[in-house]
Amino acid sequence: MSISIGGNDAGFSDTMTACVLNDDRTCLDRIATASAFIRGQLPAKLGRVYDAIGLQGTSHVVVLGYPRFYNPARHRLRRLSETKRTAINKAADLLDSVVADRARSHGFGLRRRQHHL
Repeated sequence: MSISIGGNDAGFSDTMTACVLNDDRTCLDRIATASAFIRGQLPAKLGRVYDAIGLQGTSHVVVLGYPRFYNPARHRLRRLSETKRTAINKAADLLDSVVADRARSHGFGLRRRQHHL
């Protein structure tokens, strides 16, 4: 079984929308909210889901990590400032790290996705 979990809980879709449609301050505020959730609430939520999967007796679980969204060398979305791209990547790294830590603590396999989209 493979799963990817956490990004929707952290509001990454809304965060990306806020960053594309608004100024740097609005983007950074939304990223700060998502990052606070990732640090504060997401580990317990992941733990509950991973515990439930473990109770199902699934023999092999692989948790997919989260990539960095922007490669600074390839500015695909020119509407996003360097400030926004850097902050989004930092939040994606945080999400990937929390997901990876919880997956390892439950004995699940992990596939890190370090490439850029």
